[in-house]
Amino acid sequence: MAEMKIPHERRWLSRDFSDLIRKQKQNKEIYDIVIVGSGYGGAMAAAKLAGAKNKEGQPISICVLERGKEYLPGSFPSQMAELPGHVRFTGPDAKEPTGNGDGLFDVRIGEDVCALLANGLGGGSLINAAVMAEPAWGTFDARLAPLVTDDLKRHYKTVKKLLGCVDKAMSIHPDVGENALKKTVALQSLELEPKSFHLADLTIEVAAQPKDRNLKKCTLCGDCMTGCNIGAKKSLDTNLLLTAHQAGAEIYTGASVLKLKRVAQDGSKQSASKPSCWEIDVVFSDEHRRSLHNSQTSESKGPIKLRAHKVILAAGAFGSPEILLRSQSRGLRFSARLGQQFSCNGDNIATFYKLKNEVNAVADETTPITDLGRRVGPTITSMLDIKKTASTQGFLIQEFSIPGPLKRLFEEVVTTSNTLYGITTADCSTHRPANSEGGELDPCAVDEKAIRHTALVGVIGHDAANGVLKLPESERRKKQYSGMIQVVWPDARRGK
Repeated sequence: MAEMKIPHERRWLSRDFSDLIRKQKQNKEIYDIVIVGSGYGGAMAAAKLAGAKNKEGQPISICVLERGKEYLPGSFPSQMAELPGHVRFTGPDAKEPTGNGDGLFDVRIGEDVCALLANGLGGGSLINAAVMAEPAWGTFDARLAPLVTDDLKRHYKTVKKLLGCVDKAMSIHPDVGENALKKTVALQSLELEPKSFHLADLTIEVAAQPKDRNLKKCTLCGDCMTGCNIGAKKSLDTNLLLTAHQAGAEIYTGASVLKLKRVAQDGSKQSASKPSCWEIDVVFSDEHRRSLHNSQTSESKGPIKLRAHKVILAAGAFGSPEILLRSQSRGLRFSARLGQQFSCNGDNIATFYKLKNEVNAVADETTPITDLGRRVGPTITSMLDIKKTASTQGFLIQEFSIPGPLKRLFEEVVTTSNTLYGITTADCSTHRPANSEGGELDPCAVDEKAIRHTALVGVIGHDAANGVLKLPESERRKKQYSGMIQVVWPDARRGK
């Protein structure tokens, strides 16, 4: 039975970029602060600054720009068939992004590094695993060690509270408790060192009766990575961005920032004799809407010019460097190190295929999310914390779940990989179709039982941070499309 979907036009916190365009035509306002991006950095800045007063005692004006849409529970894709409408895709030789320009999933395919970014109000919090793991303070570079003070550690605890983090969340979930989820048990069985297993601290609502009426109890559906349609995930639109909105910050979605520069406050060229401000080039994220805008009168053709006294770039590891690289000019120069030393956080993914015990890490899109029928659990529920030693760097192992919309893709990739792995081994057994009795299942076909006994884990370690972020030369000239930056790192696979 198809689940009820909330229309995507419904909004809670944001307004459409077109509303900002109309407002600017009527009133050429210079904002006190424009914040580019609504992920963790942008949301925290907005929440802390909104409501502050200027020297005259008036509230400062804050504008938050997000290139994606606002998603409410029920509007995230719940089946594989719905995914294409939520994907933005950029390949290594692409002249422009394809797919939905303001889609939830921003997929970057590079020759050296591939990445998945979130594109929506709340940034990465919409599709991440909601884990709040305290940094291993002892692993910081010696140059940064003096910064690791008791004050810094207290700030970490403050942030956990602001984001609504629940310590060892699954231990107090009323439907889990002592009856640990199968994928949690599977990870614990892999424990490499004594006391290295820990339940994860999560920004997910697990209380039977949530205190926040805007949140619902987690139903263990496993769909965190494609967006929480239940409303149990404490993404930034439920806390920091809500705080900013209530304090008067204006939030606009569907707006992509291309570049910025210094100009006089009247919009003319900057000079020493005139008060200056920042001018920001902003376009519709959706290509169709951008084309319609450009096809109107010559007055409105091209990027919208938004001005601000201060700009906070919080567009993420890809977005902020891209905007700065586009903005470089004779009058605005940045460090030669801009775009250098990009890191993948030492992330790796591994699959344990066909384990002895059932893992139940793959959600089934045909099972409703509104009850406990899936019992997969959040994307990550636990971790193995392998400490740093004199001979090895420390690392984390976390178990993952596969959301329902990605079930078919995961099954096919894992089955094909297993077939290729064993292709040099002779197979003398008798095979049968999937729906018949006797013999062995076709090894090239998806084995549902094997998938139920398969675990996906993430290994988070260290890398050399030698990646370089570069814009294609064509984009340096055109400066038209956002989301075109590439990671150049030929030795990434070897960790060099």
